[in-house]
Amino acid sequence: MKKPQRKILYPEDLRAFCAGSDRSCQRLYKNIHTAYKLAKGVRITVYHLRNYFGISKEDMDDAFK
Repeated sequence: MKKPQRKILYPEDLRAFCAGSDRSCQRLYKNIHTAYKLAKGVRITVYHLRNYFGISKEDMDDAFK
């Protein structure tokens, strides 16, 4: 049985897109959060991340394998 893909992201999930340190992941997460003007407490999703970087769904799937 295939495990369903999680759509909500946390700062530590962004390691593939930043330098890898915890602080840089948190900074990137906050930049995406403010770019989309999300309310406090609202998590970013895979779709926010895809649109922020302008990458395709296939590339996103490869990044999280």
